[in-house]
Amino acid sequence: MEQPLKLYALPHSYYSGKVRSYLRYKRIPYQEVVSTLRLFHSVIIPRTGVRFIPVIHTGDDVVVQDTTDIIDFLEQRFPAPSVYPATPRQKLVSLLFELYADEWLILPAMHYRWSFWHEREHINDVLEHFGMLLSPQAPRLLRRFAGKQFCKPFSEALPLLGITPRSIPALEANYERLLDQLNAHFQRHDYLLGGRASIGDFGLIGPLYAHLGRDFYPKALMRKRASQVYAWVERMNSLEPRPGDFLPDDAVPDSLMPILQTMFAEHFPLLADTVTRLEAWLAENPGRKIPRVIGRHLYTIGGVQEERAVFPYAQWMLQRPLDFHRSLRGAERQSVNALLGATAWWRIRPRRMACKHERAGKRTARIHALPVLDFLLQRQDAGLSALQGNSAPHRRAEMARRAARHDLSQHRPDESAGSADAGRGLARRQHADDRLVRGALCAGSGDSRRSPAGIFLPAAGGLCR
Repeated sequence: MEQPLKLYALPHSYYSGKVRSYLRYKRIPYQEVVSTLRLFHSVIIPRTGVRFIPVIHTGDDVVVQDTTDIIDFLEQRFPAPSVYPATPRQKLVSLLFELYADEWLILPAMHYRWSFWHEREHINDVLEHFGMLLSPQAPRLLRRFAGKQFCKPFSEALPLLGITPRSIPALEANYERLLDQLNAHFQRHDYLLGGRASIGDFGLIGPLYAHLGRDFYPKALMRKRASQVYAWVERMNSLEPRPGDFLPDDAVPDSLMPILQTMFAEHFPLLADTVTRLEAWLAENPGRKIPRVIGRHLYTIGGVQEERAVFPYAQWMLQRPLDFHRSLRGAERQSVNALLGATAWWRIRPRRMACKHERAGKRTARIHALPVLDFLLQRQDAGLSALQGNSAPHRRAEMARRAARHDLSQHRPDESAGSADAGRGLARRQHADDRLVRGALCAGSGDSRRSPAGIFLPAAGGLCR
């Protein structure tokens, strides 16, 4: 009997949520392994050539990274029930929702995770989950301390994504409207396209579970404002799924049309400009490997314009629905065009990028531009490599010194006069917590880097080396 595949993931990871939900839905036997720094060094980086999760490792020793590639790979091995509709309208809509979830909903996902440092229960839980990179068995306090270091590339990246005080009100209004629209839809349908989950559902579960349906603050918002969406999140994560059928006659529910209209009005102009800028970059840099960011451009959300980085990877995800549309002929294309009306989204004509991955035997390695969250992981090189000195004791001392400066109270809005004493008390408790953890980190000696409790402490830069 073939061994269950292994899923290298983290509970709070955006894209891990996508693959985990798929594995459960398809009833594919798997063992989830927490992606600690030790696992990155021993398995993930040697086998994939990159430092990103999720990764699957099959019983016959095939390793695949990138959620879209993972799902497409597993669809070949476990074809029933397929998550790709066989009919043109439904398949295109499911691909559009996957694109939207992967590339646009990162905005509310990152905002609601990282803009609420003043919500202590919320942020402590996030930090403790980031601290699982040390060890899931490490004490919560130790994980929280380590999580402060590991999360910096993400928490400091909001302006890179165009999440600023100017855009946040519009972003929140957009997200709340999306919740309302999805709530109305899931009152009538179990999934986007009826009784069976599609690739669009698995795209949505990434942000709507890992960030927005799991983190304390946005989870409370979802449960209060959109109970049917929260029920869908639970259904998508169920250990006992009950797949049904897609709607008959290639039907696309009317309740999805407002979401598609917003998608075309706000996300597709950004995608079109990404394509244009990538074309210009390729013309100016023939033969060069595409970098992860190629400058900055403007985007509009809720009528508010803001600047953000240009991420070329979005073009590869865009090509999936575009290529499918271009493959349609005759009545099938007419049917799809009638559904999407005057949006003319397919007139975006990006240059086809070469294969996003190179495959050598049973190894998969990315050779082109990376998704946004993967790019942010790369930024840990700059933030964490500074913690490495000439010796292990020096690294621990420097890590502790930096952590002592990085108090959560820096990120909180001003307290009212009446709560000043409570705020000072909270700061004192945080300082005491940091002293306790610094003691644990600095107590060890030599390269073993173990705390008095015997918890293995990998080098701070391990995720990025």
